[in-house]
Amino acid sequence: YSERARGISTTDSLTQELIIRLGADSTTFYEIRHPLETQDYLDVMDKSGWHSFEIDFSDLTYLKFQDETNTLIKEGDYTYYQKGDYTFGMYKNPTLSVTREIYLGIEQPEHTTEVFTGRLYFDDIRVADPYEDIGFASQATFHTSFADFSTLDIGLDWRTQNFQNNATRSRTVLNRSETTSLNIMNTYFLHKFFPAEWGLSLPLTLKRNQSLGIPRFKANSDILREDLNKEEKEREKNQSLMYYAALSFRQNKTPKSKILEYTIKNTSLSANVTKKFTLTPTIADTTLTYKVIHDYNLSIPKDKIDVALWSDYKFFFMPNTFNNKLTFNNTIPRSWMWNITDTLAFWKTRPQTKETKTIATYSFIKYDIFSDVVTSYKLTTNRDLMLKNTIYDIPIGKEKDRNQVITFDYSPKYLDKIFSFNFDSDVNYVEIHKKISQGTTGEDEIFKYEGRVSRNIGGSLTLKNYDLLMSLTSKFQKPATKPTPGKTEEKTEGTGFKDEGRTEIGRTEILERELEQKTEEDIGEEEKKEETTLREEPEKELEGEETIIDSTEVALPEKEKGISIFLRALAYISNLQNIKLTYNNTYKTDYEQRDERPGFAYQLGLPHILKEEEIKIEINNDKITASTGFPILHNLQTSWRFSKDIKKTFGNVSKKTVGTVFPDVGITLTEFERIIKAGNILTSSRITSSYVLTKRQTFSGNINSDKPQSEQKVIAFRPLISWNGNWVHNITSSISLNYNETKNTTFYETDDIVHKETRKSINSNFGWTFSAAKGIKIPLLGKIQFQNEVSADIGFNLEQVYKTIKGREDLIVDRDMINLTITPGASYKFSKDIRGGLTSNYEWSHDKKKDLKIKTFRLSVWVEILF
Repeated sequence: YSERARGISTTDSLTQELIIRLGADSTTFYEIRHPLETQDYLDVMDKSGWHSFEIDFSDLTYLKFQDETNTLIKEGDYTYYQKGDYTFGMYKNPTLSVTREIYLGIEQPEHTTEVFTGRLYFDDIRVADPYEDIGFASQATFHTSFADFSTLDIGLDWRTQNFQNNATRSRTVLNRSETTSLNIMNTYFLHKFFPAEWGLSLPLTLKRNQSLGIPRFKANSDILREDLNKEEKEREKNQSLMYYAALSFRQNKTPKSKILEYTIKNTSLSANVTKKFTLTPTIADTTLTYKVIHDYNLSIPKDKIDVALWSDYKFFFMPNTFNNKLTFNNTIPRSWMWNITDTLAFWKTRPQTKETKTIATYSFIKYDIFSDVVTSYKLTTNRDLMLKNTIYDIPIGKEKDRNQVITFDYSPKYLDKIFSFNFDSDVNYVEIHKKISQGTTGEDEIFKYEGRVSRNIGGSLTLKNYDLLMSLTSKFQKPATKPTPGKTEEKTEGTGFKDEGRTEIGRTEILERELEQKTEEDIGEEEKKEETTLREEPEKELEGEETIIDSTEVALPEKEKGISIFLRALAYISNLQNIKLTYNNTYKTDYEQRDERPGFAYQLGLPHILKEEEIKIEINNDKITASTGFPILHNLQTSWRFSKDIKKTFGNVSKKTVGTVFPDVGITLTEFERIIKAGNILTSSRITSSYVLTKRQTFSGNINSDKPQSEQKVIAFRPLISWNGNWVHNITSSISLNYNETKNTTFYETDDIVHKETRKSINSNFGWTFSAAKGIKIPLLGKIQFQNEVSADIGFNLEQVYKTIKGREDLIVDRDMINLTITPGASYKFSKDIRGGLTSNYEWSHDKKKDLKIKTFRLSVWVEILF
């Protein structure tokens, strides 16, 4: 750690004392003191008067050692010692790993009465010689099989302190321990001793996992482990050893007996036992765990339990799915903690280390009553068998928590060509049997019920106007005319239609094309007269030219022209997407301090079942939304949405919140490369824009009042405009402009307080991926083989935040900041086992209010090699 104090100027030359404090806050910190000679004031700073200080971290952590030479001086919570001209001290128990504040200053000598006036400069505060060791990891595995009866897997893993894998490389969490682990797993397939036609599965799994971790620092401290004495260094390790055995049973083959099919076939049993030893510098644990699981799943084919009422509508006379799971868990812990007093250090038993014995149940029933009605019931419970409770002298413990979910879904198919409708509801009941008083035995402990119920009722209605209009339009269409022998095929150039080889044809264009074609029945007598005229009159040909009959030039009768205009308008209107309406109501109540469980009616979410004083809080939330879309052109799409949310909360203080989102409009333009005639370099491109206006009002106290207590209005263009493009040669690009304005108003009788925040941002990203199996030539470097893939990208983000407060006083600027972030990066895959890359980040921020500028640059180079 080093820092420099530049040019300390005072009116008089005095010997002051430099003070540096660093720690979590002003009550827990390290302190460094050093004499500092000040200088007289000069117009130009004298660089020869600069002072440089070098401080070793170990000089600070030395304050935590039990010093045998008694050089440490302790005065209350303050400990210090003298080393040359430096005085090192600490207040309470700080740690360098939790440093949030740094204080720099000077202290006036106590023996002088002079008043210090002047300026103090600090600069170049930095950490010197940081820990930069490279991290390594290695792994070895061994797998073997003994016929088809047993398998053996052995794995050895070793990682150094600074190793970071690909998933954690971008995070700041560092591995501060050197770890070594050995894992052995042996599996025996005991069902091989039974006949194969039984279809049994009976695997026995044995495991042994052992790990050793050597940390860089002492536990819960910033003292390096290498600085400890031999005895403490041996204790500062993290060790674990686990033995595990598991046996499971299942029948995979369906037996011939129906009784066995619906009992043994759908049943699975499993049991395991685990013994784990854990030793850390401060905690020692030994835990023995037993676990037994019984699982039963039954699914009945619906065609075996149905009764046809009419057509495809059926009634099912019993549930079709039954799931049940029973889990027994017994944990026997033994735990100790390292205790240090003024004179002794020893292991003592950890308090609140108790044996646990629980049994958990899971039950699920699914009943499709009719073809369009689906119901289900799910119940999970957890019982504590350590609590005394018996039925017929059988210990069953006490139920500690319960979760019950009931669902109902109705999706009728009536008039589904005009609209689709769905109604769904679910009720979730959660309960906790909470101990509120501790007794000497389980008999005098007092438990109370507390919990909540949440009922959701919702539905959606989709008007299929798009399907209806398209169906109506198709009724006016006429079948296409077969080409008449001797006539030339119709022209397609200049008509705007796509030929039959194309896969996409606009709906409006199809209607126009089919309308302009006539059948022989529609032509009738007019075509006969035309054919007669053609036979009677000689063909008129210009010299050197050929007459071409173009069906697009045939004049339609006035009646057909009217139908054509009508169909074109109808076809365009039919582009309006289906209109969807949704409604949802959530009713929720919380209760507490009940001697008995509430009745089943309350568990179904029915209101006014409990007394008012028993309900802790009540929430009623209604939400309605409407959405649709309309394509203006075949490549210009728009979306429209409306939403309103009303939430009422009744408790100690009643509150109502009304939120409205309208308009919510989005527009997307695709195939932009065709508009700008850049299809040869742009493979695809898209431009999007959206506008959302959100208004939220809050009413407190009297929720029926017309005047809200506060109001929030948000105008958002997310994005104002955004462009995404994919270029040739695997180049991708995107750029978006965003604008967001938030206005929060708190209403008072006199002057209102308005908080206004404006955010403007520009985000962009450019990426490139290149692969060349045969390599590429780089000047002066010869030929480099790129066997796999190179990718590079650069991101750019510029954001401006401006926040003001307007109240009884003048307008106050609360925040005025600009942030710029540039993140270039590149990676290369040398082979399937070797990858490398570079990531960097440049950040520049300017706080105009504080006149503070910060620049940060990060660079990371990484290589990953898999052996």
